[in-house]
Amino acid sequence: MGCAYGFQYGHEESLIQDFEDSLNFSSILSKDFDIYFYKHCKNFKLTEKQFVAVMEELNIDITESISRPSNNKLLFEKFIQDELYDKRAMASLGIMLGKGSLEEKVKILFLNYDIEISDSLDPKEIKVMITDILEIALVHIPKTAKTCINNINESKSLKKYCFKLNKYKAELAEYYKKLLIKDYNVEIKVDDFVAMFENENIRALLYPSRLRAMAFAIGGRKKVQIEVRD
Repeated sequence: MGCAYGFQYGHEESLIQDFEDSLNFSSILSKDFDIYFYKHCKNFKLTEKQFVAVMEELNIDITESISRPSNNKLLFEKFIQDELYDKRAMASLGIMLGKGSLEEKVKILFLNYDIEISDSLDPKEIKVMITDILEIALVHIPKTAKTCINNINESKSLKKYCFKLNKYKAELAEYYKKLLIKDYNVEIKVDDFVAMFENENIRALLYPSRLRAMAFAIGGRKKVQIEVRD
């Protein structure tokens, strides 16, 4: 299926989705991202050696040269903090762009943020999830896509799009906190979490392109239509 856009940055969004397609994550099961990240690292941060081992398990090419930079490596470098990779956020990237049914992805996402291993998500864990997901969809992916564009004019227009997305990020985060956290004294069980994703706007959390549309709808007060590519 192609894409239909109903707003100013339709071409820029198309370029970003082209970048997402170039990663070939859609050929990898979402659950495999989760499995291998946690297989090679029991902590929240991965060393470079552990990161490379996970990439080999997933058969993701991160080799690069001056003439051929790796889109995958450029994106994953966005997850480096103090020379270590953010395992939980990278697993979320794989859940979002990987292959799997909606219910399967939601359950994996739940487990990824059940930090206390309590079989439930508390408000703090939900906030971490929202922060990670919005950073991936609105910042990491668009900025990396911009880096990979050689056309100067397209790079400039993507820079403007990235600026808008980042501008709307905080308001979209507050929107999702209100949508997902009804009572700060109540923890969410997995079945309730799955049921939440029957809501179309909550379901957008699993689709970066839809989240970017949501950013304009909530932060920019503009009606936006974006079809997700099959």
